[in-house]
Amino acid sequence: MRIISINTGCGEILESKLRNLIKEYNITDTRGTLYKKPIRHADYCFVTKEMKVKNLSAVNAKVSDHMPLILDL
Repeated sequence: MRIISINTGCGEILESKLRNLIKEYNITDTRGTLYKKPIRHADYCFVTKEMKVKNLSAVNAKVSDHMPLILDL
Protein backbone atom coordinates (compact mmCIF):
# COMPACT_ATOMS: atom_id res chain seq x y z
CA MET A 1 0.00 0.00 0.00
CA ARG A 2 1.33 3.43 -0.83
CA ILE A 3 1.47 6.44 1.48
CA ILE A 4 -0.77 9.20 0.25
CA SER A 5 0.02 12.84 0.72
CA ILE A 6 -2.49 15.51 1.45
CA ASN A 7 -3.30 16.89 -2.01
CA THR A 8 -5.17 19.98 -0.93
CA GLY A 9 -4.04 23.57 -0.63
CA CYS A 10 -4.09 23.30 3.15
CA GLY A 11 -2.21 20.00 3.10
CA GLU A 12 0.48 21.40 0.84
CA ILE A 13 0.97 24.37 3.17
CA LEU A 14 1.24 22.07 6.20
CA GLU A 15 3.73 19.78 4.46
CA SER A 16 5.87 22.74 3.32
CA LYS A 17 6.31 24.00 6.88
CA LEU A 18 5.97 20.87 9.05
CA ARG A 19 7.07 17.24 9.10
CA ASN A 20 4.35 14.81 8.03
CA LEU A 21 5.04 11.91 10.40
CA ILE A 22 2.59 9.60 8.62
CA LYS A 23 4.91 9.73 5.59
CA GLU A 24 8.12 9.80 7.61
CA TYR A 25 7.21 6.70 9.65
CA ASN A 26 5.65 4.92 6.67
CA ILE A 27 2.23 4.53 8.33
CA THR A 28 0.24 2.84 5.55
CA ASP A 29 -3.12 2.73 7.32
CA THR A 30 -4.87 4.95 9.88
CA ARG A 31 -8.23 3.27 9.45
CA GLY A 32 -9.18 0.35 11.67
CA THR A 33 -10.77 -2.93 10.67
CA LEU A 34 -14.23 -1.41 11.27
CA TYR A 35 -13.73 0.81 8.19
CA LYS A 36 -14.39 -1.08 4.96
CA LYS A 37 -13.76 1.53 2.24
CA PRO A 38 -10.51 1.58 0.22
CA ILE A 39 -9.15 4.96 1.38
CA ARG A 40 -6.91 3.98 4.29
CA HIS A 41 -5.73 7.40 5.57
CA ALA A 42 -7.96 9.57 7.72
CA ASP A 43 -5.55 10.94 10.31
CA TYR A 44 -2.25 12.76 10.10
CA CYS A 45 0.37 13.91 12.55
CA PHE A 46 2.46 17.02 11.91
CA VAL A 47 5.26 18.43 14.05
CA THR A 48 7.78 21.22 13.63
CA LYS A 49 11.00 20.33 11.86
CA GLU A 50 12.97 20.84 15.10
CA MET A 51 10.81 18.49 17.20
CA LYS A 52 12.63 15.39 18.41
CA VAL A 53 10.39 12.41 17.67
CA LYS A 54 11.22 8.95 19.02
CA ASN A 55 8.39 7.03 17.34
CA LEU A 56 4.92 7.18 15.80
CA SER A 57 2.67 4.16 15.50
CA ALA A 58 -0.95 3.38 14.63
CA VAL A 59 -2.67 0.80 16.84
CA ASN A 60 -5.30 -1.41 15.23
CA ALA A 61 -7.80 -1.42 18.11
CA LYS A 62 -11.45 -2.22 17.45
CA VAL A 63 -12.78 0.89 19.17
CA SER A 64 -13.39 3.10 16.15
CA ASP A 65 -12.99 3.28 12.40
CA HIS A 66 -9.90 5.40 13.13
CA MET A 67 -6.74 3.86 14.59
CA PRO A 68 -5.29 5.57 17.65
CA LEU A 69 -1.98 7.24 16.82
CA ILE A 70 0.70 7.01 19.50
CA LEU A 71 3.40 9.66 19.32
CA ASP A 72 6.51 9.33 21.49
CA LEU A 73 8.42 12.62 21.82
